[in-house]
Amino acid sequence: MTSPGQAVFEYEVDLVRSLHQSLPSVIPAKRGTVKLTRELAVGRAVADLVAICRTLKSPGIDSPLTTAECVILASLRIHGQTRIDILESRCGLERGDLRNGRLRRLEQNRFVQRGKGGMIQLARRPDAGCTIHAIEAKLTDWRAGLRQATAYRSFADACYLAMPGGGANNASRDDALRSSGIGLLTVWQNCVEIAIHAETATEHDWRREFAISRLVPGS
Repeated sequence: MTSPGQAVFEYEVDLVRSLHQSLPSVIPAKRGTVKLTRELAVGRAVADLVAICRTLKSPGIDSPLTTAECVILASLRIHGQTRIDILESRCGLERGDLRNGRLRRLEQNRFVQRGKGGMIQLARRPDAGCTIHAIEAKLTDWRAGLRQATAYRSFADACYLAMPGGGANNASRDDALRSSGIGLLTVWQNCVEIAIHAETATEHDWRREFAISRLVPGS
């Protein structure tokens, strides 16, 4: 691992600021755009920095989805087409709730569609054409950062711990980090390097739709 300029960060906010400036150089856009968001709150987790790579064909959302709407979409994404009463049960809703307007906005945005016999299915995914990278920045306590970054796998495709050079070198030698699937970014004075590539996360829950609706507004 090279050292393109040792940086001394007094506070984590300084580390995040440097990371924000340099991260686009290591995040692939793939014929689309990359948008960076700081301190994205998804459930109880607050990621220091989230990068979303979005193709030009990915759908927009007119406004952030509610938690209930996210749970509905996630259930259809995970389980596929089903009867509306089964969907209500899976989502912890009262019988008849989805017949009383809860689906209206999802239908208007063409995310769900109804079929014969009370069947309902996902018409298109809100995250189509999107890849999410979530980063947790730590000056020294990489174990705490690892726990936090692991929680981001509920919504992100790739999760990283970001640290200054010295701390990243120490963390990279630990088996717990290497076997976690969490990647490691080394933050130098003027650039960021990928020390360990993150494994792709696929077991996303309702937080996937929750995050996407806040990262990709507009139709």
